[in-house]
Formats: sequence, structure tokens, C-alpha cells
Amino acid sequence: MEVFFKKGTDMKLIIQYFHLNTGCLFLKSIDYICYKNSF
Repeated sequence: MEVFFKKGTDMKLIIQYFHLNTGCLFLKSIDYICYKNSF
């Protein structure tokens, strides 16, 4: 499983992750961690 950590407000990146079967955890509404499963 790949783990992506991004600090910022790149909403397009977050939405893209969601559309790619990826779950994102939002931290303080700004920082977020995305997990991309390798199936």
C-alpha cells in the first residue's frame, strides 16, 4: 500500500485520489494523508 502525504489545499489532487479508489484522511482541513491500495 502506497501512502501519500500532502500539505496544502490542492483540492483537485484530493478529488483525483478519491476518483482513483483512494481514501484520504483530512487533517485540520488543510493537511491530508492519502492511501492508495495496490491491487
